[in-house]
Amino acid sequence: MTDYVVPSAFEAPAYDATIVEKPYRAGPYNAKGFGELPLIGPSAAIANAIKHALGVRVPQTPLLPEKVWAALEAGKNGLAEPE
Repeated sequence: MTDYVVPSAFEAPAYDATIVEKPYRAGPYNAKGFGELPLIGPSAAIANAIKHALGVRVPQTPLLPEKVWAALEAGKNGLAEPE
């Protein structure tokens, strides 16, 4: 890893972006998000992996160690939400 060169914007291929003006009523200022969509799947997959491995569901992200611990304690004391 000492010889690995981290790619930068200079190594990216050339591209041409086209802006399409179409209002999106559900977004702020009628705008639609651009780069957030790929972040939806991994957090749900990790939450489901925690549920499968530990038997408790962490109800919200970010999945911090403190939240996982609290969910484990709630499950041990019978306070976890039923599914």
